[in-house]
Amino acid sequence: MRNFLRSTFIATILLTASLAFAQTGGWPRQGTITGEDLTIRARPGLHYERIGSFQKGEQVTVVSQDDTWYEVRLPQRLEAYVTADSVDEKGEVLRESCPLYCGPGIVFTAFSKVKRGTVLTIVPSDVADWRKVKVPAEATAWVNGAFVKLEGAPEVEPAKPELSTEDVITARNALEKKAEEEKARAEAAAEAARVSAEKRAAEEKRLAEETAKVQEVEANAKLAEQKRQAIEAQIAQEAERALAAAKLIDEAKAKREAIEAQVKEELAKAEAALQAAKEAAAKREEAEKLAQAEKEKSEAAAKAAKTAEEQRLADELKAKEEAEKAEAAAKAAKTAEEQRLADEQKAKAEAEKAEAAAKAAKTAEEQRIADEQKAKAEAELAEAAAKSAKLAAEKRAEEEKLAAEAAVAAKLAAEKRAADEKLAEDAAKAAKLAAEKREADEKLAAEAAKAAKTAEEQRLADEQKAKEEAEKAEAAAKAAKLAAEKREADEKLAAEAEKAAKLAATQRIVGEFVAQKSAEKKLAEEQKAAEETAKKLAEEKKAAEEKKLAEEKKAAEKKAAEEKKLAEEKKKAEEKKLAEEKKKAAEKKAAEEKKLAEEKQKAEEKKVAEQKTLVIPVAKPEPKKPEFPSFKGWLGALPQKTPYATHVLYDTSTRKPICYLQGHLIDLSEWEKTLVEVSGPIQTPKNWTLPRLVVTGIVKQ
Repeated sequence: MRNFLRSTFIATILLTASLAFAQTGGWPRQGTITGEDLTIRARPGLHYERIGSFQKGEQVTVVSQDDTWYEVRLPQRLEAYVTADSVDEKGEVLRESCPLYCGPGIVFTAFSKVKRGTVLTIVPSDVADWRKVKVPAEATAWVNGAFVKLEGAPEVEPAKPELSTEDVITARNALEKKAEEEKARAEAAAEAARVSAEKRAAEEKRLAEETAKVQEVEANAKLAEQKRQAIEAQIAQEAERALAAAKLIDEAKAKREAIEAQVKEELAKAEAALQAAKEAAAKREEAEKLAQAEKEKSEAAAKAAKTAEEQRLADELKAKEEAEKAEAAAKAAKTAEEQRLADEQKAKAEAEKAEAAAKAAKTAEEQRIADEQKAKAEAELAEAAAKSAKLAAEKRAEEEKLAAEAAVAAKLAAEKRAADEKLAEDAAKAAKLAAEKREADEKLAAEAAKAAKTAEEQRLADEQKAKEEAEKAEAAAKAAKLAAEKREADEKLAAEAEKAAKLAATQRIVGEFVAQKSAEKKLAEEQKAAEETAKKLAEEKKAAEEKKLAEEKKAAEKKAAEEKKLAEEKKKAEEKKLAEEKKKAAEKKAAEEKKLAEEKQKAEEKKVAEQKTLVIPVAKPEPKKPEFPSFKGWLGALPQKTPYATHVLYDTSTRKPICYLQGHLIDLSEWEKTLVEVSGPIQTPKNWTLPRLVVTGIVKQ
């Protein structure tokens, strides 16, 4: 260790001697690069980001000097980043002072500034809220002065001075201080990565909420489709009645000469037809019950899918497994829905057959229709039903449009989340780059590289997950589109079949009406009474069905509200459990880190005690009177606590960090996630992005 310190100190003295001439001269000055691939850094220090490099023999303009570092003008082949709101579309700077950053984020170092009105060349980039630009001519950064030869500087022979004990101790302290600053910077980068991860988690939660909204829109679309089918069936019935009425009006006069002998026979036929109609109605009710059972199965499958989705949100570690379960449940729901639609179609066909038989049986009753006013009323009713069907179709189209827009919104949310993850990826890459360039401490560099690799693997997993979710949303949209196309084709086929059935019924009615001309006159009054009775029964049946539908809808809404309440309670309980486990893990980790810090401090104290004989006493300056500023904000824990800082204070409105905190006879872990006011002496260590406050007092707000 002593040999290493001696070598480092000798190199520092030689470099200082070689730069002595440059310190006496004026700036700017011209220089020549003497090193191979000389790194350009944002600030004078090895721990700052790498912007680019100079090649050996390249000419540079040196504008200033800081210790062993030269500030040089940058070649315009290099690139930097500025915030999107600081420049316009043409690249003109809009602010009085526009910082140039090493990367797309405030966690990167700002190495230079440009004035308002400067026109920057914008380079195409896909980073949101940031613009990549070519560095302007006046931009500067820093290089190691040992690899730059200034014009007119004399050659200096290496000296071999004897080092005193005080010089060795001073050099060792400087190296230890530099290592501490490196560690603090790595902790700040880790904190930035944690904030980015929290932002990504919030975005995932928002995406899950939008997915739930899409599912709700799809459920509403299914309900609207069921209502539309019911209305179409009613329209078909009313249209058939109107068509029969119109035909009967035209031929009513010719039917009045029918033979009375056929009256009894027709009455018998009517009774048989009525019995057949009752049987058909019973079959239709049975078919409706089967369809209702299939509907309940579909709802149960949808409920299972929803439960699986909520469980996925509660436990991200089991996301893939829960997604597969949800997908399987969705497929089962889709299969059940297709089966239900097929059964409904079949039931509808059977009902139409039964209704056709009933119409054939009720031919005698239909022949009695002679009242033109009733035919006109039925025509108006059919027209009103057609208008109602048109409105229902328009409403269904609007709901399908809303479902498509919701799917597009989910896709956009997935794309935004992917962009945020890319920003987190860039931040992780920057942290990895900074860790690899830490030449002062190889052990810290290796640990940082390992952490960056873990973050990269996590990022790739998150990207894969986002891609799968986007593909899933796109597949759902395509399936919805295919279902809509299939539904339109089925409607077209149903319309054609309905048209053919109407034509056949019309032909049959004409033939039967010719044979029953004489029965119409005597049965007119009986027909009128029977029609009034049938109309009354139909209205009562319709009212009962509407009441039943309303009760079922009310029960379904009540059941859905109860399920939603249970799901929310379950989610809250799981979140509470996760928070408790996280808190216990954090407390355990803090205790272990505290123990390690105490052991490290004891080892350092022991080491200092062993070297006391080498320390030359130096007169200590008079201590200044301590000041105790206070800050208000939200107290949070650092992901990796150190002996120098264990917590951070955030602004309550912007959520941006104010300063790092270190407890002083106060356990800050008891105040985590709380609005507080802290006070105590504050320090601003070199190269730290935020000041450090030693907490001597804390009050809850």
